Amino acid sequence: MSDRLGRTPALSVLICYHNEGPLIGRALKSLFDSVDACDNGRADVEVIVYDNASSQPPDPFISPDYPVRLIRDRDNNGPSYARNRMGEVARGEFLHFHDPDDVFSQRFLPELRKSIGDLRPDLVLNQIRIIELGDRMIYYPVPVDYSPVSTTLLDLVVASPLWLQSGTVRRRTFFEAGGFDEDLWYNEDSELFERIADKVTDWRVVSEPLVDVIRRPNSHSRRDDLRRLRHTLRAYEKADNWLPSKYDRTLAARASGLAINFHHQNDQPSYARALALVQRRGGLTLDGFNPIYRRVAMRFGIPAAERLAMIKRFSRAIFRPSVLKQPSEVQGNAPEPSIDPCS
Repeated sequence: MSDRLGRTPALSVLICYHNEGPLIGRALKSLFDSVDACDNGRADVEVIVYDNASSQPPDPFISPDYPVRLIRDRDNNGPSYARNRMGEVARGEFLHFHDPDDVFSQRFLPELRKSIGDLRPDLVLNQIRIIELGDRMIYYPVPVDYSPVSTTLLDLVVASPLWLQSGTVRRRTFFEAGGFDEDLWYNEDSELFERIADKVTDWRVVSEPLVDVIRRPNSHSRRDDLRRLRHTLRAYEKADNWLPSKYDRTLAARASGLAINFHHQNDQPSYARALALVQRRGGLTLDGFNPIYRRVAMRFGIPAAERLAMIKRFSRAIFRPSVLKQPSEVQGNAPEPSIDPCS
């Protein structure tokens, strides 16, 4: 590994690592496959890996052929802290933050080069492809029918929160927006993009997915579901401090889903905070929920609706006869993903 100190790169790719092991090698290989396919690609791209106090250092998994700058920290102060430190030392005009278990498309650098061009926008958004349990799904952060006349970037980002891998931001814009909120360990990416969207006027969209986001069952964000939910609530409370009233319904819907999750987890303090946010933004919003559940929750509260739902599930389990599926019905069907009311 080496720290290249030649010409100033156009792009810094910043990866926060914490015990992902060989997955960091896969991510870097996919990145340099894209970089090396471009003329002077390595001169245009700086790569920084931040070892966030790992017990399994990344060194053995990083090829010596890759020009990677490695930063080590003795303490794990969270991903937001690590990303801000990388942003401070990065030399690129544009910053792309990435997770070590996700994979770059071969078109990553060519498409970014094309979108940045000579105009140098503040933000370039790209589509991502989510891969979970063998299924692939393309996620479009910006709808194909987007109209800049009637919709602002903040409208889009609030309606469809951006993931970390969905954007490449100008370094100056990143710091003008305040960088990542170091109080947040989860949901820090969408919270940042909302603040960026409130500031930028010049942005571009790459219409194809440039990153594969691999959803692993044992990833950091899934090991402690309650902690993730609490940090998500904290992010929503921060948004509540500045988002205009036109976003009341969206924020109320987010907080309503969180309140249900906290009720399931028996976390009464967080449940009360989520309900307080719901009330500040206009009351329970349960679009997409079962109509009976929604009516009961709106009139008698979430606990009453949850009790009714539990009775309903219990009755079905007792009175519905079990049906033995034939092998042909089982093969080839991936398990249904769990529904997260926060998403």
